[in-house]
Amino acid sequence: MAGALCAGYPLMMAWRAAWQEHYPQVAARWANNGPFTLLGWYGTETAYEGLGYADRANDQAHHLLAFDPYIRTNRTWGQYAIDRLTYLILGGLDDATGGVNNAWLLARFLCCFAWFMLIFVMANRLTDYPPLSFFCAAFVTGFSYILTFLFTSDLVWRGGFSHILEHDLWALLSYGRTEGVLRLPRPGLSWAFLFLAGLWLAKAEERRTPRWTILSGVLGGLLAYIRMDVWSSYVVASGVFALAVSFRDKKPAWNLWASFALTGLVSLPYLAANYPPSADMLLKSGLLPRREFHPDSLAYLAAFLIGLRYKSKNSAALFCAALCAATFVMVNIELVTGYPMQPQHWMFFGNVYAFLLALAFAPEAFKRGARLWRGAAWGLALVALLQAVSYAAIHYPFQGLPRDYAAALSWLERKTPKNSEVLTINPEVDALIPAFTHDKVNAAFELAVLSNFPLLQNCERFVAGLKLLGAKPKRFFDECLFHASRYGRRQVVSLGLQRGQIEKGDVGTLLFYMTPPDRIPGIVAEAEKRPADIHPDYIWFGDLERQYARPDFARAARKDWRAVYRNPSVIIYARTARAPRP
Repeated sequence: MAGALCAGYPLMMAWRAAWQEHYPQVAARWANNGPFTLLGWYGTETAYEGLGYADRANDQAHHLLAFDPYIRTNRTWGQYAIDRLTYLILGGLDDATGGVNNAWLLARFLCCFAWFMLIFVMANRLTDYPPLSFFCAAFVTGFSYILTFLFTSDLVWRGGFSHILEHDLWALLSYGRTEGVLRLPRPGLSWAFLFLAGLWLAKAEERRTPRWTILSGVLGGLLAYIRMDVWSSYVVASGVFALAVSFRDKKPAWNLWASFALTGLVSLPYLAANYPPSADMLLKSGLLPRREFHPDSLAYLAAFLIGLRYKSKNSAALFCAALCAATFVMVNIELVTGYPMQPQHWMFFGNVYAFLLALAFAPEAFKRGARLWRGAAWGLALVALLQAVSYAAIHYPFQGLPRDYAAALSWLERKTPKNSEVLTINPEVDALIPAFTHDKVNAAFELAVLSNFPLLQNCERFVAGLKLLGAKPKRFFDECLFHASRYGRRQVVSLGLQRGQIEKGDVGTLLFYMTPPDRIPGIVAEAEKRPADIHPDYIWFGDLERQYARPDFARAARKDWRAVYRNPSVIIYARTARAPRP
């Protein structure tokens, strides 16, 4: 299954290489006409979000203590703690494999393998029937997005039966490329650790030895440094689990309560560094004040009560039920906190655990026909392989970097001192530099799990960068933020990935990813009044910069800046005091 899901990547590389070698004139006209990449802002599977996560992974590969991948002066322990174990793993793979592309490919394969094995073990503890467990492991690994109903957002209901069938069938079959196990680090890496923590806690209940108590407690606490959503769910689930076992046995389950306490102890540094969240963090996360109960969450409460009533003797089933209870709590946590916390994140893996819990109720008739279940599992692997091949056959021209960008990034990596600050107003380049070089940039990608740099200060730095280029901030923000076209992925491809045009709609993504739109004008106006004092070491002068910088920038800036690298699309300027020879 892991091989089937990842088979498209070597095919993409092979097809790109074949076209670039045998039909170079055609391949040169691709917008992404450079080297293959799994990570990019446009034309790739997970787009800007995946590239942002790669920024942190690559930063970890270059620094023992990795803080903000964008702003070199932002060194807070809160920033360091967020998802730290996740990036220690991904950064280690980056360092070991020689680059973030290789790290992502290996990490995806390993996550697919881990999911299958962990789900198989969990399902087998629920069904005690390996053939059925084999099928369930294949289904959850390859098609978890069906359980989370993510593909439904991409369905259409008009345009004729044949059009609807073709469109919706493709949506159903292709959505797993962006929303399942292949999406890193969430859910690919984070859910794998949640699956493992649940298995170890069930083992602690069965064995009741210090070894499993300590292992489950430590891993539960480390989930805080993997991802906050899996950690918070596990904390609630482990408490519910301990309470349920104590209620069932009519005596305190001291080993489980000790595991629960150890989970809290290990996660304390993370809590101390990041809680309570600042007003700025809530704003950049789009978490506006609200207290609302979600009636659909009652399904998870019902699943918990059913599991508690009928399957409390099965430790794996009881943990699945406890995780359903945790999903109910976390979906409605806004009733306590006063702000919502993206309840769909908890529902996604809550659905997986509800599905696994249902296996414990599988009738004996399901536990027959080993050939049927094994054949169905291999059939799922075949479907996953066909998905990978067909996706690769369609997307291989887009799965790469622009050639000139790749060459300029390579120059930065080879020629600039580590942690140099590179100024760019291009949101794509702003994310590419931290992912493919050892350098920092002028503005942070304002996704809360990537950078905790304050929104206003970040915008002030961006305005200062515009002024350094001789650009007019009012014109730039009017055309690239307030009145820019926000293209969907299909529109980006249909426009031919025109550099210098498509980036305009993503300036807002860079600076105000989840910030409520009505708050953005005020932040920009305030930033224009007092731009930051910045001192970049280099300037990336590309398509977007040419449109907005003063026409005579090269002549006007020659006292302070010197062109040290040039290709058809990109000029890199260095401060004259430290400029290396071209």
